[in-house]
Amino acid sequence: MHLHSRLRSLPLIALTALLHTVPPATAQALLTAYRTGTPPTLDGSLDDSCWRQASITSMFLSAQATGLPEAQTQVRACWDEANLYLGVEAFEPFLNPKLNMLHAVKAEQTGPDANVFRDDCFEVFLRPDGRATFHFAANSGTGTYDARDGDSSWNCAWQCVPHRGAESYVLEIAVPFAALGARPAGEWRANFCRERTAVTELSTWSGLQGAFNQPEAFGTLRFAETGPALGEVRLTRAENALELHATMAGTQSAALEARVTAGKHAATASAQGSGNAELQVRVGLPEAATRSGRATLQYALRQGDQVVVRSAGVPQLIAAGVVRLSLAPRDAEVAAFLNGKPVAAAAGEARLDLAAGLNVIAVEATARGDAAAVAPKLEAAGRALTPRWLTRATPPVEGWRQALPGEGWNGVERRGEGIWAPGKPQQAFFACGVYVGDPTPQFFPKQDVCYLPRGSKQLMRVYLHAPIDMPQDGYRMVVEAPAGLKYVAAEPITGGNPVVAQAGTTETDGQKLARYHVTYGLMPRQGFELAMRWGDKANTTLAYEPTLSAGGTFGWRHLSMEVTPPLGAVSAHPLIIKWQNRGITGTFWVDNVSFHEKGADKNLLSLGAFDEPEYGKHGLLVPEGPDGSKCVRIVSTPQGADKQQAFWVDKESTVAVDPAKTYVIELDLRCERLGSPHGKPLCGLLFETPVEMAEGEYAAYTYFESLDGTLTELPQRSRVVVLPPLKDVRPQRARISPCYYSSLFRNDEVAKAYAENCRAAGIAWTYGKVNNNVVPELLPLGHKVFLSIGWEPWHALIEMRPFLEAHPELRAQDFGGKPLENVFCPTWLLTDGGEMIAHLQKWLLNTVNTEPYAGANWDVEQPVVDPPTFCTCPRCLTAFRKFAGLPADAPLDPDTILKQHRAQWTDFRCGQNAELAGHLKKALSKADRPVEFSLYSGYEGTHTREHYGVDWKKMAPHLDFGIAGYGGDRASVRATLDALGEVPFMGGEMWYLSDTDDAQPPPRMETWRNRLLRQYFDSGCHGCLIWWLPPMDGGAFYATSEAAELIAKYEDFFQQSRRCDEKVKVEGLDERNWAAFERGGETVVVLMNFGAEAATATVTLGGATRRSEVAAYGVGVIRR
Repeated sequence: MHLHSRLRSLPLIALTALLHTVPPATAQALLTAYRTGTPPTLDGSLDDSCWRQASITSMFLSAQATGLPEAQTQVRACWDEANLYLGVEAFEPFLNPKLNMLHAVKAEQTGPDANVFRDDCFEVFLRPDGRATFHFAANSGTGTYDARDGDSSWNCAWQCVPHRGAESYVLEIAVPFAALGARPAGEWRANFCRERTAVTELSTWSGLQGAFNQPEAFGTLRFAETGPALGEVRLTRAENALELHATMAGTQSAALEARVTAGKHAATASAQGSGNAELQVRVGLPEAATRSGRATLQYALRQGDQVVVRSAGVPQLIAAGVVRLSLAPRDAEVAAFLNGKPVAAAAGEARLDLAAGLNVIAVEATARGDAAAVAPKLEAAGRALTPRWLTRATPPVEGWRQALPGEGWNGVERRGEGIWAPGKPQQAFFACGVYVGDPTPQFFPKQDVCYLPRGSKQLMRVYLHAPIDMPQDGYRMVVEAPAGLKYVAAEPITGGNPVVAQAGTTETDGQKLARYHVTYGLMPRQGFELAMRWGDKANTTLAYEPTLSAGGTFGWRHLSMEVTPPLGAVSAHPLIIKWQNRGITGTFWVDNVSFHEKGADKNLLSLGAFDEPEYGKHGLLVPEGPDGSKCVRIVSTPQGADKQQAFWVDKESTVAVDPAKTYVIELDLRCERLGSPHGKPLCGLLFETPVEMAEGEYAAYTYFESLDGTLTELPQRSRVVVLPPLKDVRPQRARISPCYYSSLFRNDEVAKAYAENCRAAGIAWTYGKVNNNVVPELLPLGHKVFLSIGWEPWHALIEMRPFLEAHPELRAQDFGGKPLENVFCPTWLLTDGGEMIAHLQKWLLNTVNTEPYAGANWDVEQPVVDPPTFCTCPRCLTAFRKFAGLPADAPLDPDTILKQHRAQWTDFRCGQNAELAGHLKKALSKADRPVEFSLYSGYEGTHTREHYGVDWKKMAPHLDFGIAGYGGDRASVRATLDALGEVPFMGGEMWYLSDTDDAQPPPRMETWRNRLLRQYFDSGCHGCLIWWLPPMDGGAFYATSEAAELIAKYEDFFQQSRRCDEKVKVEGLDERNWAAFERGGETVVVLMNFGAEAATATVTLGGATRRSEVAAYGVGVIRR
């Protein structure tokens, strides 16, 4: 490329922004704050005149899924020359004294700089100038928090006065402009957020999804002298319309505008008012909304050409489900019923507004001729529903129109295009069920879109629909996917043995879909799980693998399943468990657990019958087995729904296993009303997207059928987006490194697909282990692995434990003086523990010499004083006294350390951890080949030193490489780089926390490439750690491949240049979202747009200026 001498002539290289993958976005939320002549009295009451003249924020939206939160929040804003004032009212049902649930609204953290995020709290993010983000948070007590760009050591003299009432808690807040270095003018980016702990609910005003601190997804806070104010907007449902009711305050005129969209269709309406007025807007529903039962509402208050208040897009559920029924009777009189109520039909057709949950459709028909028949058809959103109608000729029992057909009901007899009861009865009764599930995203984790790059195989993670009160007999999950995809294999993500069979094709809106039935011997519902804990030769955990799982209600059943140990496993230990934080209630019983080699009868477990005397009087063992013998019974009450309950089979003993063999796990199980209202099991379907398949958006549908189709669920539509192929470009040195430890994928086809995706996405490193079912596919291609050293600091390896048991005086002591089991005193280990150090070094050296690791990483997250841990034995106190230069007669005990010497003690213990790291580095220097030593921990700062025991400056002399965690702000990343000096370093980005638990908000594919690039640039251009591989999907792999492609193209320049942001001025983009580098007179500026709309960046370098357009979610590169 020819390089011009003037910046105005520089080319802008715009990378693909994937606009076709992003649904049309509504405008961002906006709130106008007006000047007040009389500031509010901060007393926790919103009765000041300034609040009556202030607009109220639009409805808060869930940050975890599509829709509204259970509890709403309202914010008012005004200002004077000194402060921004916020009046917050957080509505909270648990504050009602009659419920006796006041404790559920937590406000336990107190004082400034408190960790209020452990409580119910309200958060404010302010970004006045696009350069710094100010974060304020408070609970409903005295706890407050403030930070600048994530640095909680920054303090501000802001005020917050709370008040807890019977329906809500109120916060009155004053933030001084001087502390922000800002003036009350123009527009700021801002967001208001709320966290509830009793129901794990996150909500925001801007409607962003995911982490709260995403400036590109904030709303707009506008400052004005005066203007009309919009009060609370109330919504009501009318026939084929939505009605908005609101009050307006002020002396000026304005219009309340509403827009309802459904798919590509929209309807608008408005109402004008002046002064203090009541406004009402009725907006009709597009036909697409009445057909689908869903729409999105956005409303705004407009004064002339200026919008003063605007909501984010508010999802609306028009009806739980809308179905059209036609009967087409022939020689018969018919009557139809929905849930027992007569249905009015015009010309033989009727609209059925279904309720959430089970709906029973019943038809009574009387023959008026010899060829009597009815042809019932159901249609929803343009799709035909095909339930299996059952019939009978004799009158059913009372209440039959409200219950699923059971005994005495039979299949229908076909009569041409119609049906009738078998034989020629005068009357025929028909019934079927339609279930309306929650309108939630259908793909894990809480997403309604599945991204599939052409020429790749990707796992479509589907939530299995398994309502706790629905029959399981004849159950199948139905997935309808674009017919152009090729089904490859199934992955039992949450257990069970799914059997997938193609069941024909269908067509919807001109798109051909292939239908797949997913069936199970026993549905893997939430509740009971038999997890297999696989251990390696060091007895560290390779994985907890879900095998058998179940829920619902059924009598004793015998279950069995084949399992294969993951690579590297040498032991197995079955765990009967009800997992925590999943809201599981009910009871299950387990008996006669057997684990044996396939084809053999010998039970490798010695205590699987639970009658063995070794268990003693265990509280979970009761004489309620199939034959009255003892069995495991676990009862989960609503009060304990989020607590873990577990039972180790064979107590502490493990079973030796061979990864080359297949084993069978068997047991007897009984369940009673066992399940979770929000926990959903998962199944993965691996699809290959042909390289010739057209890019763009396709439809997919998911639903369940049970009783062999007599009960069918209303299908839910999702999107499948076919992307361009993965870039298949790998940087030579940059370490884009997802974490992957043991073999979590049980299907080898799936594991192979993940290996192929890693390769094509530019991933040349992983962090974890080599003995799994993904990495071995990559090693012959030059792939490298960081060994995650499975050793917690100062703990005794298995072979060291007999020594420590024989010398209990060498155990570490906690701050209460209690000896810790299997933990060495650090001072003894470093001064006199040479033999144990040698054991440790030998163990590590053996690992790297027998397995092909390029690096070995030690994860150090050992708290020092946050919370206080160890060691306070006399040896450590003596060593610390000398380290701190304390007089011999100075009092020294654990309490004194925390109150008077906290910083020095932290420094002392961080030094011990660093010295221990030196011993690990020394061991690796003796390896058969070069093995790099690195360390993982938090970013440099007081919190990392106190909470993780790591001072990066002390660690630096012992390291070849440094790695830190996820979510670090630019200041903490820079501090880590400074502490490490010449030691290469990379930070991390989190794609998603879990591969089975969706409690966190969903990831955002559209910003993922830019997140990786930003982390790569900020942490020194050496790579980026990713947590973690199993939940990565086609979108994650594609965006990663885009980042890898750009890094590979400019890698030499990035690594050999100097960061020179100070020489460049960029306006129009957040300062975190661009980076400048210079080398030998050449400059490269990378512009990253994290927003849903195109951004215009004004770039000034060397006195020359140019304006450059960066597409939504796009990247631009300028070279000079």
